[in-house]
Amino acid sequence: MDRRHLSTRARRAALVVAAGVVLSVGLSVGLAAPAAAHVTISPSTTAAGEVAVLRVAVEHGCEDSATTEVAIRIPSGISEAAPAPHPLWEAETVPAPEGSTSVVFRADRPVPDGQAIELELEVRLPETGGTLVFPTVQTCESGELAWLETAPDGTDPERLELPAPTIVVTEADADGRSTTSLAVGVLGAGVLGTAVVGGVLARQRRRP
Repeated sequence: MDRRHLSTRARRAALVVAAGVVLSVGLSVGLAAPAAAHVTISPSTTAAGEVAVLRVAVEHGCEDSATTEVAIRIPSGISEAAPAPHPLWEAETVPAPEGSTSVVFRADRPVPDGQAIELELEVRLPETGGTLVFPTVQTCESGELAWLETAPDGTDPERLELPAPTIVVTEADADGRSTTSLAVGVLGAGVLGTAVVGGVLARQRRRP
């Protein structure tokens, strides 16, 4: 038999085996990744005492049901909070238990399950570092998702079914500089929202 023919067959066999190994590894990596998307909060800065824009991302509805409302409980360590204007959502700040407040966003029309939602609010972060928890309730046309769970010390938060979104506030170093830098700027409507809400907070601080 022609040796060149054997060599070609051997190379083909090697490629098939290699492809099988890659596919197997890819499947195992995919299975190891978390299956569920969560509500997350991304701050423009985490420096203690600073004003931060918080981007709230909601990636899906309630088991195929469209989202109509997102209510975010403001932690007690935050003294000032205001929602940024959004062209498709109305927002208000309402009292919450234990003397805190909640920012409630209501959609002008229900947002379909497969469509991601991004909302913003502006807050003044506490003067000291630590983890802030933002319990969030997502209301849909049918049912709701209460993102309220927190992970005990030493446990993996990725194992939680409905984890509450959190951020970590960082304190300044010995020279008074923040240990974290500003994130990439807020885009689109968020720029206008930041300016408007910043003015609201500034006026509130000037009031006697």
